[in-house]
Amino acid sequence: MAFSRLVWIAGLVLGACWPLAFAPFDQSYLAIILLVGLFAIADRASPRLAAWTGFTFGLSAFAVGIYWLAIPLHNFAHMDWVLSGTAVLLLAFYCALYPALALWIARKWWPRKGLFALPFVWVLSEWLRAHLFTGFPWLATGYSQTWSILGGWAPLL
Repeated sequence: MAFSRLVWIAGLVLGACWPLAFAPFDQSYLAIILLVGLFAIADRASPRLAAWTGFTFGLSAFAVGIYWLAIPLHNFAHMDWVLSGTAVLLLAFYCALYPALALWIARKWWPRKGLFALPFVWVLSEWLRAHLFTGFPWLATGYSQTWSILGGWAPLL
């Protein structure tokens, strides 16, 4: 019980730091550090706990990363603040399903090789999030590396 609570809190903290890897902060090294931490936690957890950790990571990452969407929804779409905040929170909930699914699949289908399968499943889940139901590619891992030293390798891959 205490372990699962710590894992959830770690997921929330790692996710809340996730937007710092993107513009305007551009701390691209954080994306790698945060993913290593998340994957290390998921590798030691059951599939169910790994999924909940991925969900808490995704929920806090998207809640912090897209909070500002409530402002244009209020100002330009003339939505009430409560409604615009609820819409952004629902979008964060939806986007949090993809990290949860990635961690659950990696732990459920590859329990012994989860650490090797996780990067592939993570990229697949981000690709699905970017394309499924018209897509929402914001805060994808690759975008954090655009202006880093790794960004120069992208055309070669």
